[in-house]
Amino acid sequence: MIKSDSRSILQAAPQALDFFQQRPRLLIVTLAVLFLLAGAVRFRNLTNPGLAIDREYHSAIFARAYYFESSNAIEAWRKESAFQARRYLPILEPSITEFLVSVIYRVAGSEQLPFARLLTSSFWLVGGIFLYNLVQRIVSTDAAVFAVAYYLLVPLGVLTSRSFQPDSLMMLTLLVSLLTMIQYYDQPSASRLAIAALASGLTILHRPLVLFTLIGAFVALAIHKDGALKAFRSTRFWLFIVLSLLPFVFYYGNAVLIAGFLRWRITGMFMPHLFLTGEFWKGWLLAGTAAVGLTPLVAALLGVPLLRRGVPRALWIGSSIGYLIFCLTNNYYIHWADYYHLQLIPLVALPLGELLAFLLNYLKQAETKWYWWTPTLGAAVLVTFSMVLDVRSNLGGPGFESEETAQEIGEIVHHSTHTVFLSRFYGVPLQYYSELAGVYWPRRSTYWLYSRPGERELSVQERLNIIGFTPEYFIITDFEEFNQYHTDLKAYLANNNCPLVAKSDQYLIYGACTK
Repeated sequence: MIKSDSRSILQAAPQALDFFQQRPRLLIVTLAVLFLLAGAVRFRNLTNPGLAIDREYHSAIFARAYYFESSNAIEAWRKESAFQARRYLPILEPSITEFLVSVIYRVAGSEQLPFARLLTSSFWLVGGIFLYNLVQRIVSTDAAVFAVAYYLLVPLGVLTSRSFQPDSLMMLTLLVSLLTMIQYYDQPSASRLAIAALASGLTILHRPLVLFTLIGAFVALAIHKDGALKAFRSTRFWLFIVLSLLPFVFYYGNAVLIAGFLRWRITGMFMPHLFLTGEFWKGWLLAGTAAVGLTPLVAALLGVPLLRRGVPRALWIGSSIGYLIFCLTNNYYIHWADYYHLQLIPLVALPLGELLAFLLNYLKQAETKWYWWTPTLGAAVLVTFSMVLDVRSNLGGPGFESEETAQEIGEIVHHSTHTVFLSRFYGVPLQYYSELAGVYWPRRSTYWLYSRPGERELSVQERLNIIGFTPEYFIITDFEEFNQYHTDLKAYLANNNCPLVAKSDQYLIYGACTK
């Protein structure tokens, strides 16, 4: 039985009312404006592709397959194409967001990608509510306002949240998990422990990227409250660890060790030789600063010493150590994929909010007439809003085949489920709009950094053997990649009686080879 400890870890929090607490109407207006701005910048042009295009259309194919499977109004060939396209794509994690989107499709009666982007954007906005409650609880209302302003309007957060991928739900559940940890340690009870473990377990199951961040936060809070020796001897400490990791162990243990469909992920996420290259460390720095912004990151580091000793600092240190461990154990992705650093955003938001709250109270003491300097805060929000709009406007076009071209290709190949394609973004958008299925041509290593020591290039025939089926069509839309890195495939198609079925300035389509 878990004994309740009535000692509050928040009892030393400052009691003095801060600026926004003294002005509740201004607080409500400020939060309303922030959330309205955050929603406006996300819900604008929802028909445009998201940030990580291959990741977004990967999710779109899964959602379509789930929707088609449950609908009696879909033609059989479309169901088969959707099923095969999903089967050929790798499973990356439990498809929770994709399933939820398929339910929305079912309710709406049609498949519309803007519905998915609306859902993921909403996840991020709701996460802002939990971040506000978290920071207000452990720091102050002023810090919470600034923290949530940063969280809602940081450019990468905007771009990622309106992209159909699982990261928005990950951020929401991460913040829920951190808040439930604080609530548990503030007033320990069996029910609060169960809620915290359940929230963390579901978050880690959905997106293991934040495993070390969550465990690090819980360990740091436990040590702060009870000391290291007592914490590690505590039944409730180990109960949380076991319960939060249990879903992860069962699902990913089966996926890696038994079923094997995620084994490739384990071998691909960690490359020890990268630690010996300057490109890795430079890439990590650039990707991390791209995720949170260089100026906010520097300001946040300046704000860390201002965090009150106790819960705020323990939570930040534990989560930060967890983030560093994650980066060192997932070194392939973190040095080039900026959205792998999204968990840095709340780690920046907390001390950044504290720093800005400190400056706000300094200004309040220097000038008691708030209406002289409050417009400066509004101007800062508007500048941030315009920066986000500018980032969005610079995304440019989708960079892959138009929907019309893809549909034309689909008709030419009769929506075949045995195709090989060389297209932008691993051919995932092509599969989605063409309603065909197949595999992306196993590309050669075009950058020395990602070649493992001793690795050799496979021949065309060896790569075809890996595919596991005889291709009915070879579809080429990425001419630059084809001409620069795949001269061996070009020679193979020419020397093995692979007929050129269709040709345009947008694509080359070869039929099955007869040799």
